[in-house]
Amino acid sequence: MGLLPEGRQNYVVAWENYAESVERAKGYAGDSIRPDSLSGGLHTEGDDALYTGAFRTETVPARITLRIDGGAAVEAGMLRLPGDLGWGTYYAFGDVSAADTGVTVTAYAEDGGVLFEQHVDASPRG
Repeated sequence: MGLLPEGRQNYVVAWENYAESVERAKGYAGDSIRPDSLSGGLHTEGDDALYTGAFRTETVPARITLRIDGGAAVEAGMLRLPGDLGWGTYYAFGDVSAADTGVTVTAYAEDGGVLFEQHVDASPRG
């Protein structure tokens, strides 16, 4: 997974051929998600599932969790570009057997309060 400075919330997720994926993504406009919100999706390959998305916030989340419908919350990793761009990405590995379910993504402030929460359709992107 890599973040690109080109575009709005522009990032790439690649299982292989990463350099080729980055070059292709440089031409994309990005997600352009609403302020204080999230995008999300699911990438699968074989038995591997990777939940990813971007966040756009005034306050950078201290942490993000994902709760796959019917399951326990898992801590997501977060990536940001240097500087105060107001966006970043999150990722978490999950069980491919839950690939057709939704995910509730929650972003938390430093004090543990919820910045925002959103239910995301987790249809596989392949």
